Amino acid sequence: MLGLGFAIDCQPSPCFITALDGVYISQIVCGSYHTLALSDTGVMYAWGINDFSQIGVEGTAVVTKPTVISSAVGRVKDIAASCIQNHPCADVNDKNQVFMWGRCRGQLISCPKLTSFSSLDEVCATVAYPANTFRTLRLNQTSDYSINDSLKLSFEETADFVFVVEGKKIHVHKAILIMRSEVFRRSFLGDWKEKYTLRKNC
Repeated sequence: MLGLGFAIDCQPSPCFITALDGVYISQIVCGSYHTLALSDTGVMYAWGINDFSQIGVEGTAVVTKPTVISSAVGRVKDIAASCIQNHPCADVNDKNQVFMWGRCRGQLISCPKLTSFSSLDEVCATVAYPANTFRTLRLNQTSDYSINDSLKLSFEETADFVFVVEGKKIHVHKAILIMRSEVFRRSFLGDWKEKYTLRKNC
């Protein structure tokens, strides 16, 4: 459902959603067959298939254009859409109250219901089956190290062996060498016959 006010099988090019004319959308999340949108004023809109009450309005009829979800939740600051049938939709308002609706542990909740959860992550990890996250995991940049530096440091700290070539140390993982090289596979899994200088990483 594209929110155009009518059902359509395929729309090959972008279309303006007239029902949102004049509304500034700050966030949009998509479920399997429905969409939630959040305006800069904290108003939540939804449209699409509603067979599991994922739109957040009474009934299970298809909603073909953006419809305001209950204003009883207050000013919304974050939203999460269900991606499969066993996942609920949820939002958190400016008072940090968390609401959910849709299919919640086998029950159909047609309108946003206040929960005791403290975050959208908690809803997705606790109520959804299987448990999931509602947003892409991001690296927390609290370290002065870059990703490459962190990987290099971790690789060296967990290495099984160190090769010394012309006085330079090369940290290696025995398991990786066995998987990637027939020479090292034979050497590590059998008698070491090649004339390499090896020492265990202490």
